[in-house]
Amino acid sequence: MSLIWMTGYSGSGKTTIAKALQVHNQAPILDGDQVRQRLAKGDIHGVEGQEQNLRAVITLAQELLAEHSYVIAAFVSPKKELRQRVQAEVEARGYQFLLIHVSTPLEICKKRDPKGLYKRLEQGDDIKLAGVNVPYDLPEHPALSCNTVDDTPEQCAEKILQQL
Repeated sequence: MSLIWMTGYSGSGKTTIAKALQVHNQAPILDGDQVRQRLAKGDIHGVEGQEQNLRAVITLAQELLAEHSYVIAAFVSPKKELRQRVQAEVEARGYQFLLIHVSTPLEICKKRDPKGLYKRLEQGDDIKLAGVNVPYDLPEHPALSCNTVDDTPEQCAEKILQQL
């Protein structure tokens, strides 16, 4: 059983790839937007929100892994330490942790801006965006790197499935 953990900038294609993966066996998806809605009423973006929600995400992922062959997690998760913490806790329970870097360039993500976050930041809203006004630690050794400019979400999903 595996936790597929996708990290990348907002707008990189994490959720779209997760949905393409889900087609293969109806694996549950843990998505940053949904977690924020459920745990923090959608108002917390940025590092403080990620740290606040991490414990609940780890617990939920482990519960789902007991019932599914894999669980898909799609989070910006910009801090190396947070990703390592998830990995350590998941592997300590005997599950595989598969780190996927959705490496779509920041400029493409800004153009896509599916949630309007980059635009809000440009307009002066006080939000924190990884890679723009807060650091994003690039994964050093992901199991796979997928760029949704070069590959379709379905191609990325196929590459991920080959890693399982």
